[in-house]
Amino acid sequence: MTKRLLGGAPGARWLVAGRGLAVGGNVNAEYYLADDQDQLTSAFNTIINGVRSCVFPLTGTVDPARAGEATISLDGQPLVFEDPNGWQLVGDDRVELLGSACEAVMNGEPAVTGFFPCGVINVPR
Repeated sequence: MTKRLLGGAPGARWLVAGRGLAVGGNVNAEYYLADDQDQLTSAFNTIINGVRSCVFPLTGTVDPARAGEATISLDGQPLVFEDPNGWQLVGDDRVELLGSACEAVMNGEPAVTGFFPCGVINVPR
């Protein structure tokens, strides 16, 4: 797989515009050249891994004083609140996995689940 900068190649105008760059400007859009199935798979994995995050938005707001009552699990294993390899609350509406828990998400496809007891999270109706 080769990562290249796209200048005058066919389709360059829509790729450049799709990246939010000025058409005809001095900045070229990057793209991945895949000549076979393995290179295509590698390109998709690179793209997907580039957008993974260890921060998960919630559909409600959490009472920060009671956040530790929630259970966040990675592949069924509970993570410890505010542990370097567990999780933390970001603001009042996001959960961030930390350390090895984050690495597991970035390097694979583990199941991340959360349970918030009544009164810990306020979910809009």
